[in-house]
Amino acid sequence: MRTVTEKYKLRRYIKLRHQVVGAWWKEDQGQWHLQIRDLEKDEVFSDYADFFILGYGIVNFWEWPKIQGLHDFKGPYMHSAAYDESFDATGKTIALVGGGSSGIQILPEIRKVAKKVYHYAKTPNWCAPVDFGASELIKRGKIAEGNFNYSEEEKELGRGELGHFYVPEGLKFGTEAQAEVFKVFENHMRERLKTKPEILDVMAPYFPPGCRRLTPGPGYLEALCELNVEFISEKISHVEDKGIFTEKSGLKEVDAIIWATGFNVDWLERFPTVGRHGRSMTDVMDPDPEAYLGMFVDSLPNATLIVGPNAAPGGTTAIQTIETEYEHVVAVLKKLLLQKIKSICVKTNVVKQYTAQMFSAHKPTIFGQPRNIADGRNVAYYGGNGLNLTVAVRNPRWEDFDYTYLDELEGNPQSWLGNGFVVADVDGSSRVKHLRLENLDIPPVPTDDEEKPKALAMQNGNKTSANGVTA
Repeated sequence: MRTVTEKYKLRRYIKLRHQVVGAWWKEDQGQWHLQIRDLEKDEVFSDYADFFILGYGIVNFWEWPKIQGLHDFKGPYMHSAAYDESFDATGKTIALVGGGSSGIQILPEIRKVAKKVYHYAKTPNWCAPVDFGASELIKRGKIAEGNFNYSEEEKELGRGELGHFYVPEGLKFGTEAQAEVFKVFENHMRERLKTKPEILDVMAPYFPPGCRRLTPGPGYLEALCELNVEFISEKISHVEDKGIFTEKSGLKEVDAIIWATGFNVDWLERFPTVGRHGRSMTDVMDPDPEAYLGMFVDSLPNATLIVGPNAAPGGTTAIQTIETEYEHVVAVLKKLLLQKIKSICVKTNVVKQYTAQMFSAHKPTIFGQPRNIADGRNVAYYGGNGLNLTVAVRNPRWEDFDYTYLDELEGNPQSWLGNGFVVADVDGSSRVKHLRLENLDIPPVPTDDEEKPKALAMQNGNKTSANGVTA
């Protein structure tokens, strides 16, 4: 990050140790009024923004679980997201609460030095085999290292057009491929927990593998079977000064407590965020989080989330989605600047249509199956993979937004065309940039194999549009 910041001379635009504490949309100005706290000086000041990017992410706000007496414990206690690196667990009796991605990474390491670990976990969770999805590591004999270097030939291939098809049968519910994945996971967990099969009865999920983020957790299942680890699946009643109390197991006295209980993952505002007509982000997101393309929120003009509701990729990397959405932000900003647009805001009915499409797209997949979501709607995942989202944002439906325009257009939006000339006509810069090869959309020369992808798509019962989206 430092390298990118220095290369593009961005440091002058960045204010570290500054926290946004409030944001209000001002319709007359077409701007966001921000209240910002300088954490170094502990002072609050005002600023304005023409466009407001809420890029703080969903896995960023850790919080203590709501358990009676949590802060009554007299020994050291900490959240895994704010772990005290000076803490030494050697020879101590530890309570580790939580069996999610953090808990399953902590247990194998801490039980090696702790005298005793009481592991409290009650949420079912799949633990993927360490080599699941690691066919390349196995083929190259690098499973132990966990990584490998690509050859120069492979790097060159990656710079071109990779002719591999992504067939998501494993993501479709009820397919043979998906059933095989279920079997592999179940057998893996059963084998690892064979000395304590009662744990599997508690941990075995009712949802298919993959509909929640997979957690390989090397050594976790083995750690559960160790003599110095006691697995407790009961609901915690309360915390006392010496330990944790449950109705069945009673009080377990411990020297320290590690709360690996995750993050606040709702989409409610983290600070007052008030948009058009006085509607706040919480008003819009509670109880059903919705955002068009996971970015644009009803009643919040000139603002965007990054990887908001129904934007997380289920079949590709999150990095691609994040880059894709920022690419779209740039396209929106260019449109606002060029066409002298004062505000852009997604239409209410469009957000509803997008949500309905996501729900429909999830139905036949593992992401639409019953799991721990009260209303049955998956609010996390996009209704497709990251490539599908990339195609979508690179072909924007500008008609899905409402606009207001700057006063200088005097009520006629077409006045953005100006006096009929361009900047190059008056500043001496090149007037033939549009003729450069890099700016030309040159059609590819057809090949004999061109029809193969289309034939495959039709054979699979899919329809392929001109922009590459299948339906």
